[in-house]
Amino acid sequence: MNTTRSDQTAYIEASVYASIIAITLAYFFYQTRLGIVNAMTEDVMKTLGISLLLLNLPAAISWRLRGHGIQPPWYQSRAFITCLALGLMVIAGFVIEDNNYHFDYGLALAGCLCFLFSAYKFLSLDLFTGHVFKKAIIAILFFAFSIWTASIFWNTGFSLMGSSYIFFSPFFVESTYLGGAHVDTLFFTSLSQMIQTYGIASSGLDGLPYIPYHFGSYWIFAQLSKLMQINPIYFYQLCYPVIFLPLFFYSFFLFIIETREVDAAAKNAVPSLFSISAFVIFAAAFISFLPNKLSYEIGLMRLNFFISPSYLLSLTVIFLSFCLCISFWVNFNAAKGYMRSDILFLAIITPLLLAVIGLIKISSLFIIFCLATYLFLRMALFKRYQFILLYGIAACIVFIILYITYPASQGASSFKQFSIFSDYIDYQLRPFFLMFNYFWSFLFIYFYIMVNDISNAPLLRDAFSNRLTVGIESVLVISVVGFLPGALMAKLGADAYYFADFQKWIALPLLLALITYRPIKLKPATIALILFLMPLLYIVYKNGTEKYVTFRSQMNQMRKLAMNAPPKQQDMVNMLLQAYKLPLSEKRSTALFIPQNNRAYWGLAAKIGCSTVPFIAPALSGIAMVDGLPPAECVSTGENLLVSCGYECYQLRTAEQTAIDRADKTVCAKAREKGFKTVIRIDETDTGLQQTAIHCEGVADDVKRN
Repeated sequence: MNTTRSDQTAYIEASVYASIIAITLAYFFYQTRLGIVNAMTEDVMKTLGISLLLLNLPAAISWRLRGHGIQPPWYQSRAFITCLALGLMVIAGFVIEDNNYHFDYGLALAGCLCFLFSAYKFLSLDLFTGHVFKKAIIAILFFAFSIWTASIFWNTGFSLMGSSYIFFSPFFVESTYLGGAHVDTLFFTSLSQMIQTYGIASSGLDGLPYIPYHFGSYWIFAQLSKLMQINPIYFYQLCYPVIFLPLFFYSFFLFIIETREVDAAAKNAVPSLFSISAFVIFAAAFISFLPNKLSYEIGLMRLNFFISPSYLLSLTVIFLSFCLCISFWVNFNAAKGYMRSDILFLAIITPLLLAVIGLIKISSLFIIFCLATYLFLRMALFKRYQFILLYGIAACIVFIILYITYPASQGASSFKQFSIFSDYIDYQLRPFFLMFNYFWSFLFIYFYIMVNDISNAPLLRDAFSNRLTVGIESVLVISVVGFLPGALMAKLGADAYYFADFQKWIALPLLLALITYRPIKLKPATIALILFLMPLLYIVYKNGTEKYVTFRSQMNQMRKLAMNAPPKQQDMVNMLLQAYKLPLSEKRSTALFIPQNNRAYWGLAAKIGCSTVPFIAPALSGIAMVDGLPPAECVSTGENLLVSCGYECYQLRTAEQTAIDRADKTVCAKAREKGFKTVIRIDETDTGLQQTAIHCEGVADDVKRN
């Protein structure tokens, strides 16, 4: 299969459109924090540079490799270069103790240069053709889409969740004392902090008990934040959206291109990645063509996938993995025998990617393994011993990941028929959930049948026999497998949406790949349907602008509150942020103790909840606490959070903290028991906050204060 100039254009456009999203997000974060003491200008610039590197380095490296009209092997594909670049950055962060050489600045500079290369190619390839005007329009449309992306991600009220809690915001750190900080973000950041400091997946509320959880994304974030010298609490608010949201879209675009390349009809592909009509479908899928309130009521937007780093990152790795598999399969079928690179891909790369997906998001691993099982049987791969071995390795990986990440205390889930409906969706609206949640899968199947002219039973049977319907079958398998957990299991709760939502993100790129290179003969009924749906474009526009207006209003309000925050609580947060800057070698033997008579810290419960406050200290400081669990009064109220967020791994408090519990000798005894040599103690006094370092080495009575 040859790669043409048209395909080169599509790859360059993928880099440029994703870069537009990255630049817009970075600008919004920078502009929103203007006027704040810690404006984070330097962090914004290097974050943007590293994001541009991941998005444009594959274009710079692959340009010559793809310039000779030859389909390159999988290890020269853009997907592999992207995975390799990200993997090397993560490894560098893991290996480097303290980034005294400032590699992050060099990476950021390289990213800017790679983006300039992509921008030059983007402008020059079609400069004298009729496509340049259309490309300019689509670039502007992506800029508008980027504004919506920033608005929905940093929407502090997050009305889609039906609450006023803040998941992500340029002012998230300030929200810990202004009110609204959501426990999920603090819990996930605590995991990342403890991984970075101690190498253990723990929340660090009282020592470092291991918390069984799919911690892969938090491990990756821990290493990258160390490489970039950015506190993980800021990494979640700045680097996650500016780096990983555009990377998700870039991998999404790559999957579209690789899908249409592998199809025999792709030799007639249009030059561009997107037509204007394809962009309209793309925007409608992400923004929604239903009013925001209705989408929430029928269960479509209870969990916007932007708010889950693990879900978004798992989808990114899955898209890149699919691209690699496509590249491998094309070359594997064209070759007469196995090459060394094929063995490397089957024995190492594929199992490694599967393990990474599982550690990042266990629900995604479950669905992908079920799909792999179906394809293993459907494509008769069991006839080749290499694929039998690969499937056996994959099954072992699934069981190992489950053992590592699934909490034993959770046990087997009880049976509850259609729990996803009964728990979250009104009875009258349940049919609409099925209709609209699976809308894009239905639409892909419909268009695929229409463009391949397999609309009757004999033709469909022949297509099935010739394996021409594997795409449809894959979407159907993913849809059914994703629906079953929420239909049968009682303990999943809102997590059932991650299973049911998955099919959309596979069907959508397949649909976009289909309509961008296949001629579609529109029948009268189809034309009538399109005309009927045209008014829905206004709803897409209204949804997008509504979120932007809300975002600007809330950001202005948060800025005013941040500039007039209570000084003592502000000092408390600043002390924790300063503690993060201690050398890693020192932090690894250090614990943090905040007595519960320190109202500047524990008094924040009135604003964000008594079971949320304990996560603030480890999430901001990167230091584990001693005796940092919620007060006994909080436990007696039976807050729901106390049975989640890793609390099940601790022995909750049964009595209020006493003066003896707060004594240095008692604190040191607990610290030594948990393997710490030094305790940083933060007390509240009449004049303010007092920070003291207590050295607990030696015998029980050997306590020294600094």
